[in-house]
Amino acid sequence: MGTWGAGVFADDVARDVRQDYLASLAAGEDPARVTRRMVKEWAGRGSDRDDRTVFWLALAATQWEYGRLEPTVKARALAVIDRGDDLARWEGQDGARRAVLGRLRTKLMSRQPRPRMPRPPKPVPEPKTTTVVAPGAKIRAVSFEIGDDKRGWLGQVLVDEPGVGGGGVFAADCRQDEIGLRWKDASTLVISYPANVRVQSRRPGYARWGWSIKILYRAIKSTKRPPR
Repeated sequence: MGTWGAGVFADDVARDVRQDYLASLAAGEDPARVTRRMVKEWAGRGSDRDDRTVFWLALAATQWEYGRLEPTVKARALAVIDRGDDLARWEGQDGARRAVLGRLRTKLMSRQPRPRMPRPPKPVPEPKTTTVVAPGAKIRAVSFEIGDDKRGWLGQVLVDEPGVGGGGVFAADCRQDEIGLRWKDASTLVISYPANVRVQSRRPGYARWGWSIKILYRAIKSTKRPPR
């Protein structure tokens, strides 16, 4: 549902790639066959350029971690890093992303660990979401959360149009039910959140293939947090 940081796996596409690869290995599939299938589905499916660059980086990082980095995957990931293909979408965070990719490049060039098998993945519950559709339009805003009580929570907001696409616009260290969504009109979204939480990303607007919206933010002061 978007991107919430500069890390290799701070991205929904990257997390999906990692989970796909590890789940396939845990199910006993041949690693080379898994890679061929994923390349066909993820990098050759006509997806946009951003998804393709994230795919190669996430797959290379995951394969190296499990001692299974394939030469072709390594070469494609290094090419993405060296050409700077992945930096265009990192408005305001390109420095942090460049540092992340520099560390990834060093890792990919180093000797990888011995091959190991991942554990079968634990079932992941569907995230709680709230969806608000713009008046007289197909554009919608969706809030959701990831994390847990032990590691902490990250509440996020994305905007999209079904069948067209969209992306993340807001992320903060809070629960999903602490984020308020309201459309002021068909092209203006109001997002409210607790003033005492750390905001990780906050875009002033979003544009996508024929439509654009403005985003207004309200930091609400409150000494009481909703029950978990």
